[in-house]
Amino acid sequence: MLKVLAIAPYPGLKVQIDKAALQYPEMKVDCYVGDLAAGVEAAKKHEHGFDLILSRGGTAKTIRKAVSIPVVDVEISFLDILRIIKLVDVYQQKYAFVGFENITKQIRTLSEVLAKPIDIITIQNKEQLPEILQRLKKGGYSLIIGDNITAESARRMQFNSILIESGQESVVDALMRTEELGNQLASERNRSRELILAHNALNVSSYVFDSDLHMLAGQVTPQQPYVAASIRQYIARSSFDDEEVVDHLRIHDRYFHLDISHQNGHFYVFAKDVTKRIERPSYLEMLTDDSSPTNSADLIGESKNQIETASRVHSSILVSGEAGTGKESALLLLAANNSHPQKWLVNLKKMNLPRDLHHLLKDTDSIFLDTNAAFFVEGADVLDGTQLDELCSFISGLPQRGVQWIISVNPQSDQGHRNFEILMSKIEPYSMALKPLRLRESDLSSIIGLYVYEFNHETKTTVLGFEPAAMEILQTFSWPGNLKQLKRIVKKLVLESNTAFVQATTVKSALKEEMYLAGTEENSPTMSQWHGQTLEEIERAVVQAALSRNNGNKTLTATQLGISRTTLWRIIKQTTE
Repeated sequence: MLKVLAIAPYPGLKVQIDKAALQYPEMKVDCYVGDLAAGVEAAKKHEHGFDLILSRGGTAKTIRKAVSIPVVDVEISFLDILRIIKLVDVYQQKYAFVGFENITKQIRTLSEVLAKPIDIITIQNKEQLPEILQRLKKGGYSLIIGDNITAESARRMQFNSILIESGQESVVDALMRTEELGNQLASERNRSRELILAHNALNVSSYVFDSDLHMLAGQVTPQQPYVAASIRQYIARSSFDDEEVVDHLRIHDRYFHLDISHQNGHFYVFAKDVTKRIERPSYLEMLTDDSSPTNSADLIGESKNQIETASRVHSSILVSGEAGTGKESALLLLAANNSHPQKWLVNLKKMNLPRDLHHLLKDTDSIFLDTNAAFFVEGADVLDGTQLDELCSFISGLPQRGVQWIISVNPQSDQGHRNFEILMSKIEPYSMALKPLRLRESDLSSIIGLYVYEFNHETKTTVLGFEPAAMEILQTFSWPGNLKQLKRIVKKLVLESNTAFVQATTVKSALKEEMYLAGTEENSPTMSQWHGQTLEEIERAVVQAALSRNNGNKTLTATQLGISRTTLWRIIKQTTE
């Protein structure tokens, strides 16, 4: 039986390879996920147990230089690239295709055939990416399209990114070529495969770092891949006047006893896990570089500039915006740019108040007492006056110890508005106000394009976009629920569309249903009452029904409908004119 080692640069390709391999019962295909360095490591580790290796793009090119057995490339077809070109037609910001020659040469050909100018950059190795992406960022580009290493690098530098995936037909073709080549090699290769899996959970680890903190020896385990990096950071910020330092260090939710010996310019570290697993409450999350969202509407237009500016601020930051404007995403993007070694996300909305807040503010083992840490506090609008005063007093009363506070608040409700004013007054933060979607008309088509790509990838659909009339309807809708509402509607339209481009009639129907669901059955207009009415007329009807239900309480009505009081007043004024 032909034995094939498949190295998929991204998880989606593994799914396709596993599916296509079912068509070849005489071929044993073992597929691993690993991009470039990780893929090469997997290939070198297992190559002696296989006859051929199957991979894609830059990963295949790199593996071919490192192993002694043949490597078959899963090619990217013109159809795969054409799908992406059509998908980004609606993206109004600057974008570029970046990748190895095996991808960019096909894009250039398509660009010429379609007579469509496309910004294309070819790289020779992954080390070129940071400089190229930095240059594109300075040039105002917000979307990068390429293979997995390109898309992942772009995401880490806070671009929106789209991965060019190989279609199922490309995977089947690659397996066919693999079988043909394997049959030619079958007479020469008849060795057995032996895989060694050694993943032991270690309580004790040892590390050796040189004077530049490069790790010369040590264990990086799947269970605790972050331990070595955290120890390196500890050494970098510590003073070693003595030859030996003994200390305790909290790394994520575990405690380690460190014994560090500094001799001959090297650091010899003995780390022992001295704590049982701590049950982390649901409102706490330790943030890492991988916590940043894959794509974000906050990386488009003015919001992108706001994120970049706020990322340079070292004092407290207050992120404000209506419900659904992307405050959660903004916190994660700011965290990805934050250089503090410890970064915590604290979701006040998930707390059992006031008990959980009291623990963080009063207990001696609270994470709020960490030094050199950044705290990303979500949902300050849920705190009452007493709780907010306690939080502000805690923040203001702490000595300077390398801590930064980034807090989000929704100022729509009376309490949220009051809390916004108190936070601005008491901790004097840098203010970052996210615009509601109705004020981001120039960004809307780009955001929709990203969502279409995301849902195509998630649900395996092939929608290419929206016909112009359909896009115009979406751009003129008020979007009281902002990005969350838009994302929900786009997903519904992608799933229900029977055509490559979503039609205007489908959009109208979905938005009418959305407006209907914004009200309640009691005292709300029925669907039959809305027959033939415009979206503006339906919008006004829903507002009037909600006002009636709430006895004219405008603040409560605005909160329930997910719109600002200013928007509510505008709709009421239109109704009375």
